[in-house]
Amino acid sequence: MQPSDHHQRPAAHARWAAYEWRCSGCCTGRGPLAIGINQCGLFHARALPESKTPDIQFHIGTLSADMAGGKVHDFSGFTMSVCQLRPESRGSIELASGDPRLPPRIHANYLDAEIDRSCTVAAVQFARKLSKQPPLADYIAAEMQPSHDLVDDDDVLRFAREHGATIFHPAGNVPHGRRRRCSRRSAAARARH
Repeated sequence: MQPSDHHQRPAAHARWAAYEWRCSGCCTGRGPLAIGINQCGLFHARALPESKTPDIQFHIGTLSADMAGGKVHDFSGFTMSVCQLRPESRGSIELASGDPRLPPRIHANYLDAEIDRSCTVAAVQFARKLSKQPPLADYIAAEMQPSHDLVDDDDVLRFAREHGATIFHPAGNVPHGRRRRCSRRSAAARARH
């Protein structure tokens, strides 16, 4: 979700500000580029009414872009992002062949479980509800994504499937190797040499 504030700046001004920010961040270690973009995080959020503990992680980034690491839009804005804390969908990873130089086949299987689909839709609706609260709403001119006309849960889920991405710290990693500290791996994770 990417609401834009009402202070639209000309593209030339935005480019000059970006240049100034880069110089201050690189030369002095201060300024907007010396810190991460997500300046607001919320972990005490329950998107689903039946959740007894927080079920979503919520961030507000200080720039507007289609996704993390993507091209920054040339207008003033911010990005709201949500992710489910304990997804139940399970994917798979398989060897593509006996050739270790070939990449594996990865099937993420995002949003396979019904609870994941429900939580994702509720999380997007939570972000939209939050953006309509004063005083935040006073600074938002328009919702960029998903489009304000996507109100049906099926439409929001379709948007999430088309535009969603993984977040930066995967869960469920298993250590591999022959060293003693790696010996706690499960039988399912053992590989033959």
